Amino acid sequence: DDKNGIIATEEGIKRLADDLEILSNASLDLEHINKIPSVLIIQGTEDRIVWPERAEDLKDSIPGSSLAMVDGADHGLPFTHYSRCIDLISDYIKEK
Repeated sequence: DDKNGIIATEEGIKRLADDLEILSNASLDLEHINKIPSVLIIQGTEDRIVWPERAEDLKDSIPGSSLAMVDGADHGLPFTHYSRCIDLISDYIKEK
């Protein structure tokens, strides 16, 4: 079925399932991230791959980090909300 110009194939669905399995078992080593003096986390409110609550958890795990939520954005927010991401990053850099 072709929706929004995307054709789902059996191979594509298998790859997605494999990627989601890897993601579900992944962990983040905060030891290295905690050494970074400033971290901005940008999260979409409609992300269903990395739930917004997980971004809150990540922010709470990294001292001095900041979290910017982008209303209506999903996991592809750097592509679908490019200008908003650039604005958030630019503002964050100016503040630091």
